[in-house]
Amino acid sequence: MKVPIEAITLARSNQRPLSFRGHMLAAATTKDQNNSTRWHEAEVYRTTHNRVVVYLRSLTQWQGESDHDTAHVCEPLYGHGGEAAAIDWIEDNFAPLAPELAGILHVTETLAA
Repeated sequence: MKVPIEAITLARSNQRPLSFRGHMLAAATTKDQNNSTRWHEAEVYRTTHNRVVVYLRSLTQWQGESDHDTAHVCEPLYGHGGEAAAIDWIEDNFAPLAPELAGILHVTETLAA
């Protein structure tokens, strides 16, 4: 099955937007957990140049607070492609989303022999 390739532009707080061509691999959110008025959303993309991009959004409904958007380009890691690097970055930056995304992307931690 051929995956449709799209032109994607991700907003980034205090930076230029990040644009690339690719497709979404996975997405997760904490919005529905505990009826919170603050939550996180993550999306993982593969570019046409085989890089993996993680887009992490911190969102709020609180007056006076601002949303925050960041994108990180991951290079292949441990011979598993960029997905493992993406999960490592998510674990470092917002761990609660990592298990769900790792499951969607079929990423496990493997110990060397």
